[in-house]
Amino acid sequence: MRPNEPSQRRAYLQRFHLSSRMGLQRRALLYVILGSAVGLLFFSLIAQRALAESSKIIFRERLHLARLIAREVSPWVHTGGDDGDLQVTSRSELERILERFLTYQDDEASYQITLLDRDLEALFVTASISSHEHLEHMVLLKTSLAGKEGVMMHQPDEPARPPHVVAYATLPGGLPGGVMLEQYRDEVMSIPRSLVLQMGVLGAIFIGAGAGLAWLATRRVAAPLVELTSITRRIASGDLSGQVPLRGMDEVWELSASLEEMRRQLEENHALLAQANQELERRVEERTRELERRNAELAATSQRLRQREAERTFLLKKTIQAQEEERQRIARGLHDTVGQCLSTLIVSLSTLETHASTPIDSQACAIPDLTSELAGLRALISRTVADVRRLIVDLRPELLDELGLSSAVDWHVRNVLERKGIHVTVDVDSLAERLPREVELVVFRVVQEAVTNILKHAHAGKVVVSLRWDGPDLVGVVEDDGIGLLGEEAKSSGGAGGFPSDKGVGIIGMRERISLLGGKLQIQSEPGKGARLLFRVPSVKKEMETP
Repeated sequence: MRPNEPSQRRAYLQRFHLSSRMGLQRRALLYVILGSAVGLLFFSLIAQRALAESSKIIFRERLHLARLIAREVSPWVHTGGDDGDLQVTSRSELERILERFLTYQDDEASYQITLLDRDLEALFVTASISSHEHLEHMVLLKTSLAGKEGVMMHQPDEPARPPHVVAYATLPGGLPGGVMLEQYRDEVMSIPRSLVLQMGVLGAIFIGAGAGLAWLATRRVAAPLVELTSITRRIASGDLSGQVPLRGMDEVWELSASLEEMRRQLEENHALLAQANQELERRVEERTRELERRNAELAATSQRLRQREAERTFLLKKTIQAQEEERQRIARGLHDTVGQCLSTLIVSLSTLETHASTPIDSQACAIPDLTSELAGLRALISRTVADVRRLIVDLRPELLDELGLSSAVDWHVRNVLERKGIHVTVDVDSLAERLPREVELVVFRVVQEAVTNILKHAHAGKVVVSLRWDGPDLVGVVEDDGIGLLGEEAKSSGGAGGFPSDKGVGIIGMRERISLLGGKLQIQSEPGKGARLLFRVPSVKKEMETP
């Protein structure tokens, strides 16, 4: 199973591959050296084989030379004596022939030619040899060659004496004896060994030149790759600065161009990613600010709803209390006016009943009193009817149902305030048409409550009431020049928190009535400078136009 992670892969290669510890240039140079070494080894084997073959050829050449000398020497020797030993005919001529032959072969050669008889005794030698060496040669010829033609290598017993090649050829014509040709091995093998040495030197030069060329070639290839490797590591670390240099016009150039294209695309992607991150951060900040703003608005709305709920609860309690107080007021009004009038009427009727049961003669003097009492009863009944009508108007003004909002507001404001000596200005002329029933009732109750508050608390001398159109919206204003709102009254009127007081209940009620129609109510007031109540009911004309 091969590792997937780059670090694990590198560890794997470092553990199991020697080449991973070496650079490309060193690996290529190592391959060249190993190839050259294999070639040199093969070349050495061939050289050794050539040396062995050349040695055989030289040995055969030495044997051939010995045979040639034997043919040249044979005319100047003969057999003689009783035992037929070999004898030299002309020693001087033999010496001349051998010297001429030696000069013909090589002036500097260290040949040694020995003419031997059948017993391998030396008859003639071109150079003096020791008896010990001659004995060694005799033994060598007898044991190794057994007196037959051949070539062999002789290693003297003394280490100081160099080895030499010995060639032996028999004399032609059946002559007993032969010719022994000797030469130092180094001289015999000088040409093959020189050739092998030259081949070794040429091989070493070839390996060195190959290694040098491989070094230069791999350096030419590896240097850009090393640079590209460094750039790749820099890019992998996240540094995308600087362009990738384009080297050559081969595969390295294509690799450099591909790496530069990859770097450029990564740089563009990083720039786009950074821009996207900035945009994302900006949007997150905006969304965070928006959420904070919405949370603040939600908290404020929740606070207003809790305050509005508290106000509604308080208003409900006050409404129930106001209803009970209104019932008590109506009961007191009925008791104080209608009840007393009815009681007086009962007493007066009882008196009339008594007079009616009196004889007619005795009633003559009481007729004038009866007439005045009936007139009083008539007036009492009229006042009772007026009081009942006033109570009915307070509960539900008939004028609002009969003539509409503008007339009802004008009559109510003037009827309540002018009787108290307050100067009143009413501007409701723009409301010529009838409004929706619920709008007229709400607006009338708001104006009624405002007039009641002015009458109770404002101590005003002048009041202005106006109802007008502002586009499709109905706008109402109730303004006075009284003492204005103070303390908790102003706080309750503005709706800025705090539990409403008894004086603010009417204001809260007016605001609640207007909010039922989707409108808003505001009160502007300063201590000692009067108060201005402004309310707006939206889209009233659109509702009127809707069939």
